[in-house]
Amino acid sequence: MNVKYITFTGKHPAEKKENRRYLDTPPKRGDYGASYSPKYLKVDIDDFNHKTGELENPIHGKARSETIVAILDAQGIKYNGIITEHGKHLFFRVPEGLEKKNKNPRWLCPLGVKMEWKFPTSDDHIPLKVNGVKRKFFKGSIDNEDVDELPYFLYPLQMDNASFKVEFPEGDRTQHLGAYLFYLVGKKGYSTEQAFEIVRLMNQYIFESPIPDELLNSQILNDSTFDKLAGMENDTKKKDVTPETFRKFLIGLGMNISYNELLNVVEFNNVPDEYRTVTDVQNVMPIKLQYGFRQYTGLKNISKQQVTDLIILEGDENSYNPVREYLQEITWDGVDRFPDIFKILGVQSDFEQSLIRKWFYQTAALPFNTLEKPIQPEGVLILHGAEGIGKTRFFQQLVFNPLWFQSLDKELTTKNKDVLIQMLSAWIGELGEIDRTFRANRSDVKNFMTLTKDSIRKPYAREPVTKPRSTSFCGTTNKAEFLNDDTGFRRWWVIPVNQKIDVGVFAEADNLHQFWSQCYAAFCENPQCFRLTEEERQQLEECNKEVMEMLPAEDELRLRLDFDAPIERWNWVQPSALKNLPEYDVTSYSAKEIGAAIRIIMKDVPKIRYKHTKKGTMYLIPPSINNTDRFRNR
Repeated sequence: MNVKYITFTGKHPAEKKENRRYLDTPPKRGDYGASYSPKYLKVDIDDFNHKTGELENPIHGKARSETIVAILDAQGIKYNGIITEHGKHLFFRVPEGLEKKNKNPRWLCPLGVKMEWKFPTSDDHIPLKVNGVKRKFFKGSIDNEDVDELPYFLYPLQMDNASFKVEFPEGDRTQHLGAYLFYLVGKKGYSTEQAFEIVRLMNQYIFESPIPDELLNSQILNDSTFDKLAGMENDTKKKDVTPETFRKFLIGLGMNISYNELLNVVEFNNVPDEYRTVTDVQNVMPIKLQYGFRQYTGLKNISKQQVTDLIILEGDENSYNPVREYLQEITWDGVDRFPDIFKILGVQSDFEQSLIRKWFYQTAALPFNTLEKPIQPEGVLILHGAEGIGKTRFFQQLVFNPLWFQSLDKELTTKNKDVLIQMLSAWIGELGEIDRTFRANRSDVKNFMTLTKDSIRKPYAREPVTKPRSTSFCGTTNKAEFLNDDTGFRRWWVIPVNQKIDVGVFAEADNLHQFWSQCYAAFCENPQCFRLTEEERQQLEECNKEVMEMLPAEDELRLRLDFDAPIERWNWVQPSALKNLPEYDVTSYSAKEIGAAIRIIMKDVPKIRYKHTKKGTMYLIPPSINNTDRFRNR
């Protein structure tokens, strides 16, 4: 194997892909790793908790990886093995037909042991020196190619919270093992021989109190059970239009289907050449799969709708949020990187720094929003500064994957479903034309910003579904005044920026990863870390007045009302009556606009009061500065 080495920072490459330099020998200083062939699969067994260091889910009081290694060695299976600070990494060849999708640490293998499966990509690396400590191979080596395929008893089986429980309590063990055999063969596609061997291995290596061989063979692994399983195995091989048959069809192609919860898209992965399409994948792929599935089953009447229904089911089985996985993969190194963010934006006040910090905490929290435990967004971060200083680029470059960012170049309206789907299919969504958005749809927008869930139609689905929101919104503007509704002040976190923005240090991938890892760590420590204090809300209201746009009729009333007039000269009037008094210069506005303007002025002039009458709301306001004048300069 032609091994190439690369400089690492911790567990990850120090440079972005386009800037990496590969070496023939390990670097003499610092952390490093090596690229490895895409034909290898990594099984990651974390024996010890990353945070507490405690031994997790031991088998016979020992680390899980020790039991797995003992089984592999006893079976004579060849693999490469490396010791990590938390457990062991085992490397195998990828079996043909195995679904190529990563499985997280909550998945179980058929032996009932938790582990993690990481399938290879063209950009995979093995960390060999992490935080100054070299990792050692206890089996094989970095350049050893003489390894076997992943054995069937270590295939990913199911999540630990699946409806079928891989549990075998003493007293009911015989009954549970019998059910497990039929589950392996009938539902998971294992052969009868494989299912028998899995139970034997569990009894020998996993169970605290093994069943005596004579009892195991007579009551569980007997000829009668074997014949029943073999009959079931033959039945399951009969082709039919079922999710299980469709999944086997996909496995035979070497491809899999997943649903990307963030981007709201069905992903077709590892597509063979004969199924590839250059354009319009979402519409063309069901047709190609329909034709292939017909050939596979021998059934010519399979409709496109049947295939799209199977695609929906398969995608739902493999749904994931890439941002959630990204945030969970990295461990924060403890270095606070927010001072770099504040320097980039030229922000010095503690209050503005707190707004920025809490918005990024909110952004790290929202991918973990669920319908059962909703997380309500707190605010929208708005960068306010001159045109061309890099406000939009700031948000773009702080997102690791460009697909996770959406910038809207038109006003946001909740009536345009296509625009909503576009913005909700991103981790960070920038509101474009924010001043026009506020002016046209302020009540709709302010309510929309703090929703915890949205109604979205999934690809190929007939009806919309309720989806927890994982999008954190931001905005940019160069308008001097753009807010026009003070009732939603707490939602808009405006940060003035008076310098050219250069993300600088965050162009390095590791710094960017660590920054988001810090935000996620803050959320894990305190799930409410992004909430504003009451003092911050009051300060936000005062600061936002500086960018508050005058309401219709507000400027005219502020100029014409004599606030210094004695209170006995003040009068109770309705907005509709005020509209008909030319000396107030508001004849061109509606009564509704005049009333809204008076309510805004009331916040600064407490002497203005209101009361509800049978005829409507009346306001106590001062007279005009010169009620003999007629103001026509409009």
